[in-house]
Amino acid sequence: MVKLMLSVVFVGVCTMVGYSASLRLRNRKLCLQAFLECVHRMKPLISFSGYDIDRVIGVSFGNLKGFEDFQTGKDSDNLYSRWTRAASEFVSESKLKLSDKDVILRFGENLGVTDTEGQLMNCDLYCELISELVVDA
Repeated sequence: MVKLMLSVVFVGVCTMVGYSASLRLRNRKLCLQAFLECVHRMKPLISFSGYDIDRVIGVSFGNLKGFEDFQTGKDSDNLYSRWTRAASEFVSESKLKLSDKDVILRFGENLGVTDTEGQLMNCDLYCELISELVVDA
């Protein structure tokens, strides 16, 4: 009887561990997809809106945790430091991997540095990289 009870408990624990891992992977995939949608949203704003890059990021990423108040500190900090702070908060809140964080931080390095075509090429490049991360998730 004891062996039966222990085996039932063991199966239950293994099931919960598997379910927990599945939820983490699903959450990672959903967060990466949300970030990818924001990058896609940036492209027409960069091309046609005439907004400065701070406003483009605020409009495109405003619904993600960490980016809600992106435009408020633009007088005191440079763009990349605000990007780093917002992206780090987004990654920590969404429990993404360190490799995901590296890709997101590198995306922000070229924002506001190059001309319109360079920023669009940066968006295209990171759309591909993030799409590969989503497939791997």
